[in-house]
Amino acid sequence: MHGDDTVRPAEVVLARPEKARLLILSSSERAAFLTLALPDAALRRICRGLGLSFPGYRLEKVPGAELVHALAEEYQTNPRAAVLIDASLDDVCRVPLPIPAGPIRPGVVRLMTFLAAAPPGATVPLLWQFLSHPVEKVRQAGVRALNDHLGFIDGMAADFPEGPEVGGRVRPGSSAASQEGSRGEMRRRLKETEARASVLGRELEAARAQLIGERRQVALRDERLAQSKADLAESERRLRASEESRSALEARRDRDAETEARHYMVEAARRAHELEALQADLARARRRETELLSRLKEAPTSPAPATAPPRVEPPPDPGISFQVPVFSPEFYDSIHRWDVHIVRAVFEKVLLLSQNPAHPGLDAKPIESADGLYRIKVAQDVRLFYRRLPAGRLDILSLIDREDLDRYIHRYRTRVKG
Repeated sequence: MHGDDTVRPAEVVLARPEKARLLILSSSERAAFLTLALPDAALRRICRGLGLSFPGYRLEKVPGAELVHALAEEYQTNPRAAVLIDASLDDVCRVPLPIPAGPIRPGVVRLMTFLAAAPPGATVPLLWQFLSHPVEKVRQAGVRALNDHLGFIDGMAADFPEGPEVGGRVRPGSSAASQEGSRGEMRRRLKETEARASVLGRELEAARAQLIGERRQVALRDERLAQSKADLAESERRLRASEESRSALEARRDRDAETEARHYMVEAARRAHELEALQADLARARRRETELLSRLKEAPTSPAPATAPPRVEPPPDPGISFQVPVFSPEFYDSIHRWDVHIVRAVFEKVLLLSQNPAHPGLDAKPIESADGLYRIKVAQDVRLFYRRLPAGRLDILSLIDREDLDRYIHRYRTRVKG
């Protein structure tokens, strides 16, 4: 019950004596003072006001020793607890004599507390006044006086079981009746201490069992957490593998599409050269036809000599024609976004258009709002735009998604008007 030898930190010394006055005491000294000053009912009232709970016990069944130790800790960490405890001490610890506000010698403080032990109930209020004093040295003297008083009580508890004599002498001023009453008080306190120790033992066993259960739960949670981390790492590994596979497939598809598009471009250029050669042959044949017709007109009407006339080659059938496609830079830019199958279908449509613009498989339709602009259906949502040029040539413009038709037509009209 003595004050312990622990050094109190500098921050517990009061800056303002009227607030948190017990911070000058250590935790054990604070608990001892609360034991002397406040009854159990007042301690429970403060715990209820602070909302403190003791697992496994109702507040009314918690021993006073448990309450004072809990409140001693709360006093240092919870400002509201300090306010409630100080207010309760102000109500309980009232003394009729005034304490001077100026400096008081430490010896006087100890003497006053010693003399106050004679009238019942005067020591604790007097100590409370000294602990609340505005002078630091007076408060420190109050702490020493509290420890002296606690030592006196401890000495009484140690001496009474051995009898009224101390070192062969009887305490002065003590009588048999008062000593017998003190022994009874000490026995009562001893029984209370034993009961509290029994309760604490049961609480300790319950706490140990609860700790074992909590450790098992923590181990189980750690095991589940480790398994979850392993599953997460495996999922991330699979996700990275899937992304790498997808990237490789997309790269290979892009390379294949680019290769296929280049192949069709080369093929289209080759056929365009062939078409130009055919057109040149056709032009030469038509010039030959015109020359032959002019010679026939200029020939004399008299019968010709017996020599056989030169054989004239028949002109080619004018119904057969081939229109040369011209691929614009815009067309080459537009096919990069499409799949290789769409690009292949586009070149097949262009070849069919060059051979027969009126082929029913083309579904070629003019755009009414844009003169000279036509479109061909390549796939469900894909359209090819082109326009017809003089001398039977085709200007292949762009490959458009059906959702962008209106925007492309508007841009085309603006470009033509500009």
